[in-house]
Amino acid sequence: MEHSFQSLFTTFEDVGIKPFQFFSMLLTRLELNNHPHVCELLVHSEDLVSAIIKHPSRPKNSAHTVAQLIQGIYVREVRTMASEENGSHFGASSASMQQLEEFSIEETAQAMKLNAPGLWGLLGALLGEEERLGSNKDVVISDVPEAIDNYYWDQVEAIELEGFINALNSEGALKRDIHTNRCAAVFNIKKVVLLSIMMQSMNRKSNALQSIIGIFLQSMHTPQNVVDTLARIGISISTDAIHAAVKSILMFPLQHGVTINDLKCSEELWRKSALNTQAIEQDLPSCKTWKDLLSIYPETEVTREHNLTRRDCFNAWIFLMDNNKRLQSINIDVFYTSGNNVSKVDYDERL
Repeated sequence: MEHSFQSLFTTFEDVGIKPFQFFSMLLTRLELNNHPHVCELLVHSEDLVSAIIKHPSRPKNSAHTVAQLIQGIYVREVRTMASEENGSHFGASSASMQQLEEFSIEETAQAMKLNAPGLWGLLGALLGEEERLGSNKDVVISDVPEAIDNYYWDQVEAIELEGFINALNSEGALKRDIHTNRCAAVFNIKKVVLLSIMMQSMNRKSNALQSIIGIFLQSMHTPQNVVDTLARIGISISTDAIHAAVKSILMFPLQHGVTINDLKCSEELWRKSALNTQAIEQDLPSCKTWKDLLSIYPETEVTREHNLTRRDCFNAWIFLMDNNKRLQSINIDVFYTSGNNVSKVDYDERL
């Protein structure tokens, strides 16, 4: 083997190139892209890089150089996820209820894992995911008592956490499996949050998760200083952006050709509404009472037939109709009067 190495080194000297130049040409020449030796070299690239880093005579900055190369890959992955084409942009001023309903932590995690597999795996390693989930020890998610922790997850599982915790309490599931799945869900959420912060830092418009959290904080009446602090950290959007999103969500879409000008009548109605605390008294319509009903038909002419006005005739007719309906609804089988039984027919005839 040593003789072969010497022969190879002699060949390099005869040709006039160095070993690193040879490998560099193999990997950069376009006509050699599909060469079997090049393909084999790429397949074992991980072994080559690992051997270089672990070599005892390597330069001190070699690991840093490799890290810089990998860093460029991670930056490109984050920039790709933060682009508008990836669907991570959430315009607060044009937010809709459909965007809120369609947002899914599970789908976001799957997209991040697909678009940034290297960075996704790195975050998992830095968070200790493999050590926590792969160990035989009991998985501990948090420091809170188990009863409180179970209550929290019961609430989360009621809404299925966007599909993360499906079937955790299925029949026959072991307690350890349940805790492991819960812990895996927490790791996924942490990685989504961390990557979302990176994406927003790379592109301010990439704020889907931050917008969802901001609207949630608004719904829980979170103090403004807390929201502003979380916005500066990169976990939420600003208070002004939250207000713009809420305003956009609460807007009713105009349909059937209705325009904004068609709704200007609401200003007139509100100006004359008694519910308007700032209304001017002169603009408010006069209040109607039962006495106003007496003057609806001011006709005073008496008809010859009934010696009543037309209004009195109408009221008398209503009175008779109401009485007739009440009498017809009475169900009397036997009517007792003066000790004699009278049939229902006789009673109706007397009426």
